[in-house]
Amino acid sequence: MRTSDEGAKAGADLGDFFSKPVSALDGLADTVTEAVADQEPQASWQDPIAVVRRDAEASLCAVRLVAARQGMSSQLIDNLNANVHLRAVLTDLFLVDELVG
Repeated sequence: MRTSDEGAKAGADLGDFFSKPVSALDGLADTVTEAVADQEPQASWQDPIAVVRRDAEASLCAVRLVAARQGMSSQLIDNLNANVHLRAVLTDLFLVDELVG
């Protein structure tokens, strides 16, 4: 049983994989701002966008920390997946989608 990806070809793939969520989280609040630009009343979106920004920044910290590891165990990935900040940012996006859609 493998406890980490160290030395495995898949480990290099995981490193590449993490560049995608880093990019997505890094500009997420700006993307949401653009997505709600035509929603009225516009002033009501300022606080929710601030929440998305905060949750995305917290998630980005966790993702970058895990991505910096040389070896990643499945337990580490499971813990990242269960991270409250990642869950919060996903819930933020689901709410925005329902309100805009």
